[in-house]
Amino acid sequence: MIEAEVGPIPTGRRSYPVAYRIEFLRRWDECLERGTKARLMRENNLDRSTVQAWLKARDRAEFTASMAT
Repeated sequence: MIEAEVGPIPTGRRSYPVAYRIEFLRRWDECLERGTKARLMRENNLDRSTVQAWLKARDRAEFTASMAT
């Protein structure tokens, strides 16, 4: 699991620091074997839609507050 402070925002959803997202996506890119990405998401208690949003934001170079999900 990635060491970072994950806290709720006023809507009740969790907020992830940019450093957490960068580290998660680094580990995501290292997942080459079948099932390793699913395991990484489970270990970090993340759903696919959150990860997809982070991947799209990274592709657009938008590591900003809009990535808080």
